[in-house]
Amino acid sequence: TLTLGGKGSLLLPSKFEIEIVVEIVPEANTQLSGLYKSGSMYCTQCEAEGFRRITYHLDRPDVMAKYKVRVEADKSWPVLLSNGNMIETGDAGENRHFAVFEDPYPKPSYLFAAVV
Repeated sequence: TLTLGGKGSLLLPSKFEIEIVVEIVPEANTQLSGLYKSGSMYCTQCEAEGFRRITYHLDRPDVMAKYKVRVEADKSWPVLLSNGNMIETGDAGENRHFAVFEDPYPKPSYLFAAVV
C-alpha cells in the first residue's frame, strides 16, 4: 500500500519518481487486452482498460503522462516499436537488441502502444 499525504504518511517532494516492477505472461493472455501474443508478434491493446493489465496506472482519460519506453528482444524479432520518437537503438548483448522511444506529448494510457 502506498499512501501519499495525510497523517502519518511520508513527506514527499512535489515531484518524485517511482519505479514499479511487474511480471506478466503475454502468451497466456487470451483476452487480447494489455500485452498479448498474436501469432508471431507481441502487441498491446490498451483501449479502454488494457493498460492496467500491463502495469499499475491511474487508467482514466483525464490522467495524461509522457512515456519513455525501452523495448528489448532477441534479434530474431526484428521489429521493435512503441509510441513517440526512437531516441536510441543498440545491441543488448547475448543476441538481443533494444530501442528506446520517447513520446514528447502527454497522452492517456489507453493510447500506449508497443509491438515486437
